[in-house]
Amino acid sequence: MILDGVRFLGATLWTDFACGKQMRSCQRMMSDFEVIHDGLAPCKGLAPGTGVSGSITPEVILKAHQDTMDWLATQIMRHPHKGPTVVITHHAPSFQSQHPRFAGSPISGGFCSNQEHRIQRWNAAGLAPDLWIHGHVHDPMDYRIWQTRILCNPWGYPDEGRAREYHMVQVDTAAHPHSR
Repeated sequence: MILDGVRFLGATLWTDFACGKQMRSCQRMMSDFEVIHDGLAPCKGLAPGTGVSGSITPEVILKAHQDTMDWLATQIMRHPHKGPTVVITHHAPSFQSQHPRFAGSPISGGFCSNQEHRIQRWNAAGLAPDLWIHGHVHDPMDYRIWQTRILCNPWGYPDEGRAREYHMVQVDTAAHPHSR
């Protein structure tokens, strides 16, 4: 979608479970695998309404992640945009989005995946997104991977005691090198 010259690319992103190393620990320790049912039958190659039921599996999530990254790479590399690009995902594109208190957690790969190599490749081609906004983690983060600003401004869970403040993010389209 393009609004006022800004391209928005949105997807869940899901995760690659730290390149597959944390699939089983995430399945055992995250409630997602108990509360997310069906809905992703198309990701399993099944038509909706086929009667497939049960909890989602790490394999289904991994496939959805791979499909999302293929789609996103196609949009960025094969369909360049002259103005700013904003990517919006639920899952985080980098472990830099993880608060340091979770370093070494056996389920970090359930929240983040390392897409820094892709962002670097897009940057080298002059096509990197200007802004990547994501959720899923519960601590605010604001950093850069090459030219791409990564931003997360979560509400978190009610019992986490976070201040409920609204923070506006402004993308200056006039400052974008391709918009002149």
